[in-house]
Amino acid sequence: VRPSLVIFASRHKSASNTRTLTVHPIGNYGKAEMGGRDGTLVPAAPREMTMALKGLAKRGAGLKYQISLEATHHGPYLKTPTFYIEIGSDEEAWRETEPARVIAEVIFEVLTGPVPENPVAVGVGGGHYVPRITDVAREKKIAFGHMLPSYAFDDGWTPETLKLMLDATPGAKLVYFHRK
Repeated sequence: VRPSLVIFASRHKSASNTRTLTVHPIGNYGKAEMGGRDGTLVPAAPREMTMALKGLAKRGAGLKYQISLEATHHGPYLKTPTFYIEIGSDEEAWRETEPARVIAEVIFEVLTGPVPENPVAVGVGGGHYVPRITDVAREKKIAFGHMLPSYAFDDGWTPETLKLMLDATPGAKLVYFHRK
Protein backbone atom coordinates (compact mmCIF):
# COMPACT_ATOMS: atom_id res chain seq x y z
CA VAL A 1 0.00 0.00 0.00
CA ARG A 2 1.37 3.38 -0.99
CA PRO A 3 1.17 6.02 1.77
CA SER A 4 -0.72 9.26 1.15
CA LEU A 5 1.68 11.30 3.29
CA VAL A 6 5.30 11.00 4.45
CA ILE A 7 6.51 12.90 7.52
CA PHE A 8 10.19 12.79 8.37
CA ALA A 9 10.88 13.44 12.07
CA SER A 10 14.44 14.66 11.99
CA ARG A 11 17.04 16.92 13.51
CA HIS A 12 18.26 20.22 12.18
CA LYS A 13 21.73 21.77 12.45
CA SER A 14 22.33 25.46 11.83
CA ALA A 15 25.39 27.66 12.03
CA SER A 16 23.70 29.92 14.60
CA ASN A 17 22.87 27.00 16.95
CA THR A 18 19.49 28.61 17.61
CA ARG A 19 17.12 26.10 19.17
CA THR A 20 14.24 25.63 16.78
CA LEU A 21 11.32 23.40 16.00
CA THR A 22 10.79 23.61 12.26
CA VAL A 23 8.59 22.30 9.47
CA HIS A 24 9.47 22.38 5.78
CA PRO A 25 8.67 20.89 2.37
CA ILE A 26 11.44 19.25 0.40
CA GLY A 27 13.01 19.53 -3.00
CA ASN A 28 15.70 21.42 -4.82
CA TYR A 29 15.37 24.60 -6.84
CA GLY A 30 18.92 24.12 -8.14
CA LYS A 31 21.58 21.47 -7.60
CA ALA A 32 20.63 18.54 -5.35
CA GLU A 33 23.63 18.83 -3.07
CA MET A 34 21.85 17.18 -0.13
CA GLY A 35 19.76 14.51 -1.82
CA GLY A 36 16.86 14.53 -4.22
CA ARG A 37 17.00 15.60 -7.84
CA ASP A 38 18.30 18.80 -9.43
CA GLY A 39 15.55 21.35 -10.07
CA THR A 40 12.83 19.06 -8.73
CA LEU A 41 10.35 19.62 -5.92
CA VAL A 42 8.63 16.82 -4.02
CA PRO A 43 4.85 17.22 -3.68
CA ALA A 44 4.15 19.32 -0.59
CA ALA A 45 1.49 18.64 2.04
CA PRO A 46 0.51 22.26 2.72
CA ARG A 47 -2.49 21.77 4.99
CA GLU A 48 -0.81 19.06 7.07
CA MET A 49 2.43 21.02 7.23
CA THR A 50 0.69 24.20 8.40
CA MET A 51 -1.32 22.18 10.91
CA ALA A 52 2.00 20.82 12.21
CA LEU A 53 3.43 24.35 12.51
CA LYS A 54 0.41 25.51 14.51
CA GLY A 55 0.59 22.37 16.65
CA LEU A 56 4.25 23.06 17.44
CA ALA A 57 3.36 26.65 18.38
CA LYS A 58 0.59 25.47 20.70
CA ARG A 59 2.29 22.49 22.31
CA GLY A 60 5.78 23.99 22.33
CA ALA A 61 4.78 27.39 23.72
CA GLY A 62 6.60 26.82 27.03
CA LEU A 63 9.81 25.60 25.44
CA LYS A 64 12.75 27.91 24.80
CA TYR A 65 12.68 27.14 21.09
CA GLN A 66 11.84 29.26 18.09
CA ILE A 67 9.05 27.71 16.04
CA SER A 68 9.21 28.28 12.32
CA LEU A 69 8.67 27.13 8.80
CA GLU A 70 11.77 26.71 6.67
CA ALA A 71 12.05 27.33 2.96
CA THR A 72 12.02 24.31 0.68
CA HIS A 73 15.39 22.57 0.67
CA HIS A 74 17.12 19.18 0.25
CA GLY A 75 15.90 15.71 -0.69
CA PRO A 76 15.20 12.87 -0.82
CA TYR A 77 13.09 12.59 -3.94
CA LEU A 78 9.64 11.08 -3.48
CA LYS A 79 6.39 11.17 -5.44
CA THR A 80 4.28 11.26 -2.27
CA PRO A 81 3.39 14.50 -0.43
CA THR A 82 6.13 14.92 2.16
CA PHE A 83 7.46 17.25 4.82
CA TYR A 84 10.09 17.35 7.53
CA ILE A 85 9.45 18.26 11.16
CA GLU A 86 12.68 18.88 13.04
CA ILE A 87 14.40 19.63 16.33
CA GLY A 88 17.36 21.97 16.09
CA SER A 89 20.00 22.93 16.39
CA ASP A 90 22.73 21.05 18.25
CA GLU A 91 23.37 17.65 19.85
CA GLU A 92 22.26 18.87 23.26
CA ALA A 93 18.87 19.95 21.86
CA TRP A 94 18.52 16.67 19.97
CA ARG A 95 18.71 14.75 23.27
CA GLU A 96 16.01 16.76 25.05
CA THR A 97 12.86 14.69 25.60
CA GLU A 98 10.27 17.50 25.82
CA PRO A 99 10.76 18.87 22.26
CA ALA A 100 10.77 15.28 20.97
CA ARG A 101 7.51 14.60 22.81
CA VAL A 102 5.97 17.75 21.32
CA ILE A 103 6.96 16.66 17.80
CA ALA A 104 5.56 13.14 18.37
CA GLU A 105 2.25 14.56 19.62
CA VAL A 106 2.03 16.94 16.66
CA ILE A 107 2.69 14.13 14.18
CA PHE A 108 -0.03 12.05 15.86
CA GLU A 109 -2.47 15.00 15.60
CA VAL A 110 -1.70 15.49 11.92
CA LEU A 111 -2.15 11.79 11.14
CA THR A 112 -5.37 11.39 13.11
CA GLY A 113 -6.74 14.79 12.68
CA PRO A 114 -9.17 16.57 10.96
CA VAL A 115 -6.91 18.68 8.81
CA PRO A 116 -8.31 22.21 8.22
CA GLU A 117 -9.37 22.86 4.63
CA ASN A 118 -7.82 26.32 4.44
CA PRO A 119 -6.81 27.97 1.14
CA VAL A 120 -3.35 26.95 -0.08
CA ALA A 121 -0.49 29.23 -1.10
CA VAL A 122 3.16 29.11 -2.02
CA GLY A 123 5.53 31.65 -0.48
CA VAL A 124 8.23 33.73 -2.14
CA GLY A 125 10.92 35.73 -0.36
CA GLY A 126 12.43 36.03 3.07
CA GLY A 127 15.30 34.15 4.62
CA HIS A 128 15.79 30.45 5.18
CA TYR A 129 13.36 30.50 8.14
CA VAL A 130 10.80 32.59 6.19
CA PRO A 131 9.68 34.59 9.26
CA ARG A 132 6.89 36.61 7.57
CA ILE A 133 5.47 33.53 5.88
CA THR A 134 5.63 31.74 9.25
CA ASP A 135 3.70 34.61 10.87
CA VAL A 136 1.01 34.53 8.18
CA ALA A 137 0.68 30.74 8.45
CA ARG A 138 0.35 30.93 12.24
CA GLU A 139 -2.07 33.88 12.35
CA LYS A 140 -4.30 33.41 9.31
CA LYS A 141 -6.42 30.66 7.85
CA ILE A 142 -4.03 29.83 5.03
CA ALA A 143 -1.83 26.81 4.39
CA PHE A 144 1.62 27.08 2.82
CA GLY A 145 3.32 24.57 0.57
CA HIS A 146 6.61 25.27 -1.16
CA MET A 147 8.55 28.37 -0.17
CA LEU A 148 11.34 30.05 -2.13
CA PRO A 149 13.79 32.13 -0.05
CA SER A 150 15.20 35.39 -1.38
CA TYR A 151 18.72 33.94 -1.66
CA ALA A 152 17.44 31.44 -4.26
CA PHE A 153 17.07 34.36 -6.69
CA ASP A 154 20.86 34.42 -6.87
CA ASP A 155 20.82 30.89 -8.29
CA GLY A 156 19.03 31.82 -11.50
CA TRP A 157 15.37 31.98 -10.56
CA THR A 158 13.03 32.08 -13.54
CA PRO A 159 9.25 32.37 -13.93
CA GLU A 160 9.25 28.61 -14.42
CA THR A 161 10.32 28.32 -10.77
CA LEU A 162 6.94 29.67 -9.70
CA LYS A 163 5.21 27.13 -11.94
CA LEU A 164 7.35 24.38 -10.40
CA MET A 165 6.27 25.51 -6.90
CA LEU A 166 2.58 25.69 -7.82
CA ASP A 167 2.64 22.32 -9.58
CA ALA A 168 4.26 20.68 -6.51
CA THR A 169 1.84 22.26 -4.01
CA PRO A 170 -1.52 20.46 -4.30
CA GLY A 171 -4.45 22.88 -4.19
CA ALA A 172 -2.31 26.03 -4.45
CA LYS A 173 -4.25 28.98 -5.81
CA LEU A 174 -2.38 31.81 -4.09
CA VAL A 175 1.14 33.24 -4.02
CA TYR A 176 2.38 35.19 -1.00
CA PHE A 177 5.29 37.56 -1.63
CA HIS A 178 7.43 38.73 1.26
CA ARG A 179 7.88 42.39 0.36
CA LYS A 180 11.61 42.73 1.05
